[in-house]
Amino acid sequence: MSTHAPCAVHDCTPCHARQYPFDPGPLGDKGDALCLSCHEDIGRHAHAFREGATCRDAHDSTQPNLLAVRADDWRSCHVDHAR
Repeated sequence: MSTHAPCAVHDCTPCHARQYPFDPGPLGDKGDALCLSCHEDIGRHAHAFREGATCRDAHDSTQPNLLAVRADDWRSCHVDHAR
């Protein structure tokens, strides 16, 4: 299991514009801009967080690195690279 570090300590503010104690509120930004505001190192893999993408979970996962699918299942989305 992997958990996004802010989620592990119940801190929604790095990603959400929290207004009420029990409501994380809306996202502070969208897509790549949100993730890259903290994760400059993810570079070309930032697309994994874009709206509608399903390869990562922003909160927690049963897979390493917040992957929503097994690491070897990348071909389900990257059919143009599958051989």
